[in-house]
Amino acid sequence: MSERQPAGNFTLMHSLPDFVTTQPLPAPPAGWWDYDHAVLNDGALALVRIDRNLMDKKPPGHPRWWSGVRLRLSSIFGDAESGAVETQASWWPRVSRIADGRWLVAAARADEGDRNARIINTDGSGALSFAIGDHVSSIVCTPGGAIWVGYGDESAGGDSMPAGSGLAAFDAAGECRWLFDSDSYEIWDCDALSATGEDIWACTYDDFPIIRVRDGQIRSWENEIRGASALAADGDYVVLAGGYPTFQGLNNVATDDRIVLLRLDERRAVVVAELRLPAIAERDAFLCGRDGALHIVVGGSWLRLAVKDWASTVMSP
Repeated sequence: MSERQPAGNFTLMHSLPDFVTTQPLPAPPAGWWDYDHAVLNDGALALVRIDRNLMDKKPPGHPRWWSGVRLRLSSIFGDAESGAVETQASWWPRVSRIADGRWLVAAARADEGDRNARIINTDGSGALSFAIGDHVSSIVCTPGGAIWVGYGDESAGGDSMPAGSGLAAFDAAGECRWLFDSDSYEIWDCDALSATGEDIWACTYDDFPIIRVRDGQIRSWENEIRGASALAADGDYVVLAGGYPTFQGLNNVATDDRIVLLRLDERRAVVVAELRLPAIAERDAFLCGRDGALHIVVGGSWLRLAVKDWASTVMSP
């Protein structure tokens, strides 16, 4: 089970705050390498492995590198890893799990009209495929059955829908049900995408507002934090992790190890507290916000920072 403890054999801090829990993760089976993770509807963590080492000599950014690569998908909840299936990988795959327990695997890159999203049955067989657009940066599936997709800057803001909207929602049959459309703001890059229940949260380029989509309605808060790799929300509090460099005088100051707690007032996200965790700046660190917690996977450990617990610590006398 999870327990509060100092970090293992990698650098986080001298000790972790009490509102951060950490849990060791199982090593990949022989012949498999860790590729990615995803936080799922039930609070489980998806373990996404591939049967090829990303450090091998061929450039993984080229589509030919992914030819013949296999994915191994499983999840861990508590101490138990379960549900392992294998399937064909796609070009820079993004993985999630839809409400009925089937896996969703999407290629991050696609040509116009490509059916780059696949739903995989729990036995590893393919169920259906559909098009979700190019430059997929993140996918979040909600308990109600929605598949939310955030897009990168090479597609977001363009004329090709749904990717041009920057943020879109699909159903489990692959039909696009919602596109981001605001008279006052246009998404150029969906930097961070998160869900709290059915509410969708995002921090997006280029003004970095905190955006909430509830029942299809958009609300946003002004935000002074430049960029984020992950966002987690609970009530009136939001946590942002990572960010773009800032300038202090003539110096370029890195912020990729920064985690910030903000409180949402009527129009603005107000900074309440900040901490630094050097490990989140590691090249292989995974960051994701989901259901009121920031999830970090690095150095073989799964860390969870509860937004409400941090807010309670800061606001207590």
